[in-house]
Amino acid sequence: MTTNKKIWIDIKNSHEPLLFKSLINDLPYEFYITARNYAEIISLMQKYGLPHKVVGSYHAKNKLFKSLYLGYRTLRLAFTVPKYDYFLSHGSIYGIFATKIRMKKSLTIFDGDISSPILKKIFKYSDFLILTEYTNYKKFG
Repeated sequence: MTTNKKIWIDIKNSHEPLLFKSLINDLPYEFYITARNYAEIISLMQKYGLPHKVVGSYHAKNKLFKSLYLGYRTLRLAFTVPKYDYFLSHGSIYGIFATKIRMKKSLTIFDGDISSPILKKIFKYSDFLILTEYTNYKKFG
């Protein structure tokens, strides 16, 4: 049984294909997946049989170029991803910002307790968060 809901997922790191493969198999929705060409993401997507569109790659360690690339990939996603109802990620700041541009809702899965400036933005701009009971969410504001 499937519903008419369309979920967009953006894969940004190597541990995510297996996580989302499991969720996709258990949820009755239609999924559209984007992934960046980084590390072994694309080969894992193929290995797990996850249809996807490659949008971007890892981009430099230079902070200026990272910032520019954040804007570039965000806009590219915002204007190329087909119609969807909700965005689901494991902390894709690109997708969260693209979702804001499209005025859609985002759901972020967070299972760690690391701290970074990006995480604070993810927490601030996500509409819904799924956290483990051990997440010290208060330190993120």
